[in-house]
Amino acid sequence: MLPLLAATTLGCNENFSGFEERDVGGADDSGPETGSPAAEGLGICVYGAELGCEIDGSGALDESLPQSAPVGEFYAGEHVGLPGCAINEHFVWPEAGALESALFDETTRTIYIAAPSQTTESDAPNHLPNPRDISYGDGSSPQRPTTFQDLFSTSFDGPTILSLLPGEHVIDTALDFSGPVLFSSPCAASVSVKLSPTGSLRFHNSPLAIVAGVSLTPLGTAISPVLTFDQVDVAVITSSRIEAGGANINAIELRDVDYGVIGHSVIRGAEIGLNVDGGQVLVRQSLFEGNALHGIKLSSSQGPATEGFAAQALLERVIIDGRAAAQALPGRSGLRAEGALVGMVDSAVRSHHAASLTELGFGIDVRASYLKVRGNSELSANQGPGLLAIDSRTWVAGATRIHNNRRGILARRTEDGLAAYLEPELSLPTPESPLFVPTLAFAANPDLSDTLFPGDMFFPGDMFFPGDMFFPGDMFFPGDMFFPTEDIVAQDTLFPGDMFFPGDMFFPGDMFFPGDMFFPGDMFFPGGTAGPYSPAAGHLAPEDAWSMLALTGEVSVSGNLEAGVDVAGSGLLLHRTLVANTRPISLAPWAMTTGPAHGVVLHDPSFAHLSQVTLVDNAGVGLWATEIPAEPAHVEPGSGLRLLVDDTLVVSNLAGGLRAANADTHGAVFLTRSSFIRNGGVGVQLKNQQFRITSSEFMLTQPLPNLDNEDASADGLQLLDSTGRLAASEIRRNERYGCYLSSEHPISLSEVIWGSAPENALALDGSRPPRLDAPNLTVEVVELPTAAKLDEDHAALGAPQPLDLP
Repeated sequence: MLPLLAATTLGCNENFSGFEERDVGGADDSGPETGSPAAEGLGICVYGAELGCEIDGSGALDESLPQSAPVGEFYAGEHVGLPGCAINEHFVWPEAGALESALFDETTRTIYIAAPSQTTESDAPNHLPNPRDISYGDGSSPQRPTTFQDLFSTSFDGPTILSLLPGEHVIDTALDFSGPVLFSSPCAASVSVKLSPTGSLRFHNSPLAIVAGVSLTPLGTAISPVLTFDQVDVAVITSSRIEAGGANINAIELRDVDYGVIGHSVIRGAEIGLNVDGGQVLVRQSLFEGNALHGIKLSSSQGPATEGFAAQALLERVIIDGRAAAQALPGRSGLRAEGALVGMVDSAVRSHHAASLTELGFGIDVRASYLKVRGNSELSANQGPGLLAIDSRTWVAGATRIHNNRRGILARRTEDGLAAYLEPELSLPTPESPLFVPTLAFAANPDLSDTLFPGDMFFPGDMFFPGDMFFPGDMFFPGDMFFPTEDIVAQDTLFPGDMFFPGDMFFPGDMFFPGDMFFPGDMFFPGGTAGPYSPAAGHLAPEDAWSMLALTGEVSVSGNLEAGVDVAGSGLLLHRTLVANTRPISLAPWAMTTGPAHGVVLHDPSFAHLSQVTLVDNAGVGLWATEIPAEPAHVEPGSGLRLLVDDTLVVSNLAGGLRAANADTHGAVFLTRSSFIRNGGVGVQLKNQQFRITSSEFMLTQPLPNLDNEDASADGLQLLDSTGRLAASEIRRNERYGCYLSSEHPISLSEVIWGSAPENALALDGSRPPRLDAPNLTVEVVELPTAAKLDEDHAALGAPQPLDLP
């Protein structure tokens, strides 16, 4: 049901009934009896075909009225899209002096607009009446409505309320509003507004502009956005529908809008559904569908932001669906953010396909931005990465699912860095805290309680604006730290308190981002010392501090093609995350790819930390890594870790559990409390690494498929050209060797359990024997005359093919 405008009392200044009979403006037009509530002119009424004011004394609409069908779908327990509403109704507004609003005062002009009499029902959404000839007038009352054609020369530079009567309206001129304006009807299913190629709606230099309860459609070759808000303090679009019909225009354009709000709406068939050029926007329970380039774009046309972010957005229960687009444009994505701050909760971005099989369509594409995704969100079925993060800091949390994309997540750090969209100084850390990000926050929130109309509710029912605040709530990131726990392993929840959204409000407290810092607290990882639970937090170079990807708290990355998580140059944290079922081939016509299909792919990361992660049933390697950075020279040996795998389960990956290879210098690798079981070819292979392995197990390794050679690689652990220490671990029941060493560097073995087949437990490459330190060794060493056969040339190995990124 469309939320309906309400005031403190519900009398009306018009006695208007019988819309279908059009007995308005007739001989008896005396109005209500003196002294009745309706005669006081103090409230807002909804009128229909047969009844009088259909809002009762409690502010609710009569539930027995005929309703339109809702448009959209249920997601995360709530309806997303256009709700059902009472059809064939219209607003009757109180007299201007009774509005008692700071913006809509006694100078407010209320204009009643009827559809022209020649309107037909063709292509009309749901049910639109076909009005007969009626008595048109100056629009000052519903008895004497005007039409949009008669308003072509009207100046809208003061407070204006446009009340649209049911029917199909046509706008063929440019309508510009520069004062407070409310453009509304009770139900978008009953009011259709067609915009000719010369028609447009533009709101500029206004403290408040509201569009509510209308359907908007451009006609012919449109050249202007359907709705444009330019330098507006507060812009609101609610319970409305925009059907652009494949036109090469933006549906909604927000230019330098302090606060934009879009709720319970459907935006379809545009080039960009919502284009936010500076400012900030809240999008709630809305559906973006079939838009050719982007569902939502956040950026600034003014160049790199010199203070804060270029644009900011919060999406709650939003669906961005790429299907049904008239055409797919190059570089297509559901959400594009450039130098932006973006929060997304309980939302879905899906099915963005490209124009050809060789192009890409992205779910979310963020550049030099900060993105947080949480709740029951979903990134799925995109013809490219579900999430593309370039030079960005990205945090995906909650029960988010990333599945059935051509790569689940692709994170890259480039030479350009932040400079294209943000001032680089914004991300520079302090020397004391290399991952600190200074003062990047939403501005203070507007208090709309006295701005619109008196009473407890802006719209009766479920409250469009709950409470007194625009973003009522303490913080998007509650707690003192980015990870508010004693160590990286969370306790009961990643967020302190009972709930992320405690109470009845969307965000509890006063501010969207409170305090002095973008991340409340000083550290990306709490504690400040490097070690098993905060690797390299104190040793990253300043230029490495910004670009990071974190997946925490039951995130699932499954069923993707080529790679589940693919990171190059950025930092990576995976905590309590599942990466599974990555495949090289899909039956989807756009996804006939071949080659490697690894769970996690790393290339030259600033650091990588996996804790309580499950890597299972991937058609390539569970974790495939190259060029792991070396331990910093200025730190105590062993404290500058770069790849840490802790308390992680790596099972049944076709081409190996973990393979980490460097070309020149040793990378810094630490494996602890982890299990590598039933993988193909090798449980763990470390090539040219400086390693520590403790409290881990390597078991039941089998040869890669389609290899009949009885000497095929099937080792629990392979240490090649590496140096380090293996301790307190278990190696058993691997099909070839338990541990194979081919390295001339020092290697220490202690407290290793070798299983029940000691004759093949430990094998050495006799041509390159290590300097082995193995006191109390309980097994015989098998010294091979030449290097054992490895499987580097198998089709399931190697890096995924490069993607042509826009």
